[in-house]
Parts: sequence; C-alpha cells; structure tokens
Amino acid sequence: MPKYIVRKRKWPESFPPLKRPWELIRLADGKPVSFFATPEEAQAVAKEVEKGADLGQKLLQTGLIKGVHRTGTARGQ
Repeated sequence: MPKYIVRKRKWPESFPPLKRPWELIRLADGKPVSFFATPEEAQAVAKEVEKGADLGQKLLQTGLIKGVHRTGTARGQ
C-alpha cells in the first residue's frame, strides 16, 4: 500500500494560477508534504520515498526546499 499520493491542489479559478499546483500527500495523516509544478515530478519523488529514500534529502536535491529542520520538517517551501 502506498504511503503517499499525488493530487491537484484545490484553488479558486478567480485567483492567479499556482506555480506548483500538484501536492504530495502523506496518507498517514492526510497532510501535504510538498508541492510540485508537474504530476510527473511529484510521482518521481513519491516513488523514491517509497523505495526508502529520505524525503527531506530528496526535496533538497530537487531544489524544492532550502533545508531540513532537525525534527525532519521541511523549511522554505
């Protein structure tokens, strides 16, 4: 069973478009982990994390975050 899913963010049509309209959702708590420009990019990160890669390090490599707090939460999204 997957630990993460990718879905399109809900956003009002009247607002300007989002730069990163796709989100990676952790199924354990239903909260977004990070946001992406394309669903393919989000799916690639999800696959790497499912294989056992560290999520924080993967997001650092893709340039989506600037650092990871010592508690494991991302900074700079």
